[in-house]
Amino acid sequence: MDYRVLHANKNAINTQYLEKAILAGATTAFSLARLSHIDVNEGRKKNYMYIQEGTVSKFFSKSNGSIQFNMFYAFNDILGLIEPIDISINYFEYSAMSDVKGFLVDVKWTQDYIAQGNSDLILVNLQRESFWKDSVSKLITLRSTEKVYYILFLISEYRILNGLAKTLGLPKFVTHDVIARICGISREQVTRILSRLKKDGIVRVDDSGNLVILDSLFLKNALEIEEEEENELPNL
Repeated sequence: MDYRVLHANKNAINTQYLEKAILAGATTAFSLARLSHIDVNEGRKKNYMYIQEGTVSKFFSKSNGSIQFNMFYAFNDILGLIEPIDISINYFEYSAMSDVKGFLVDVKWTQDYIAQGNSDLILVNLQRESFWKDSVSKLITLRSTEKVYYILFLISEYRILNGLAKTLGLPKFVTHDVIARICGISREQVTRILSRLKKDGIVRVDDSGNLVILDSLFLKNALEIEEEEENELPNL
């Protein structure tokens, strides 16, 4: 399945779910400040977290003390609906990378909603989780420069799909340090790689100090991402 199709389906299905939950009185608005810790294990006992603004990171601490990012949740994503499919649930931590707003949706109402013939809510969100899990697996196999290219390419694609491409810079939390942690390389390596990309006109820094991706096609070609590979999703 084409990822763009999956993304559109996910947005449509999740939006319908939220609209019906609001009509049923099964939601409560929430907001979280940047860097807030989120206890998903405890939260999913009562509510799922439907994100409308901001980004939440999912990560775990490695034995050497470093942090390994696993996944991100942002616009129209539902945190807690799908349990982790690769590592023990107790391994993961969740943190707001920016201010986050959305709705808490009652678990019991959601279970009834799914049972009433809306199992596509589970399917499309499971496909989303599988796609990003595979993206992380791919990231591990790349060299340092390719890792940075891959992360920037994924961010660029995500922003295009969500109508954010016309805004100038990436969110302020996408710093050299964050990119380094996601890629599992040093901050100095990220700085050198981004400096080369700036020199070549692939990225720039705007007046607010935010990174702007100017040429995502270069990143795609440099990674030799063929259309079939880019769009392929795992069979479930």
